[in-house]
Amino acid sequence: MQRECYRFGGVTFAIEADAPIERSKMCEPFRVSGGAADHMIRLTFSDDMPQPPAKAARSGPVAPFCRWQVGAERHLLELYSAPGAPPQFTYAVTRGAHTEVTFAERYRTGASVRAVLEAAGLFDIFADAGMLVLHSAYIVTPAGEAILFSGPSGIGKSTQAALWERFAGAQIINGDRALLDIGRKTANGIFYSGTSGISENVTAPVRAIVLLGQGSENRVFVPSPQAAFAGVLSQCAYYDWDALSATKMTECVARLVSDVPVLHFDCRADASAVRALQERLGGK
Repeated sequence: MQRECYRFGGVTFAIEADAPIERSKMCEPFRVSGGAADHMIRLTFSDDMPQPPAKAARSGPVAPFCRWQVGAERHLLELYSAPGAPPQFTYAVTRGAHTEVTFAERYRTGASVRAVLEAAGLFDIFADAGMLVLHSAYIVTPAGEAILFSGPSGIGKSTQAALWERFAGAQIINGDRALLDIGRKTANGIFYSGTSGISENVTAPVRAIVLLGQGSENRVFVPSPQAAFAGVLSQCAYYDWDALSATKMTECVARLVSDVPVLHFDCRADASAVRALQERLGGK
């Protein structure tokens, strides 16, 4: 029996498997030696694929992703094979602080820690703990505070993070995602890092979430509560095709934007943008 432990934002996951699982490079900064687990994930292998009930939420007509609830149990099925082909799937059942994950037998060789975590429905588990994963470039300023540059792909998140690193001495913690603890108002590292490859295990208090826009001049302002909520929600990781997941994330984001400063920043891609945001944040 293999056992691996990983900690994200103070939540420790223990993974147990009845076959060897490969460690993942991006998960290594979060691996811990052991201790008590906040959430247990047990991995087994079988070609006995469950059949989703008719009421299951489905991500599309072909339904590669299905989710359903049975009492207190949350079920997540991810199907990778075409109809009539040998089964290729992952299946997770979560009951409280325990998740049973089943991989098709063909994944017995080469299964990775990251694949197990993702198959377990990590976004749901974090939401249960009052946490969410935000699409953002996560930096920590020399004052030890987190700034999260958020917005759609191509808006300039990585550019602004790099400018802060160059002109303000900030450290880039993650080039693509941040794990936010809503109650503690902290940003934490997470293994999702997009194409940046930057994924550090650092926790810092959130100074601001900055919703980016592009402009010929720098303009920082506080958006309306509705705009802040919509802007943050659009960049959160959840199953937006499932009403239960959407409801949970809506609750999480509503709490987050009421407790953490959210700014809108139409900005240039140069050092003047750093100065403008510094001035708005009080020189930090």
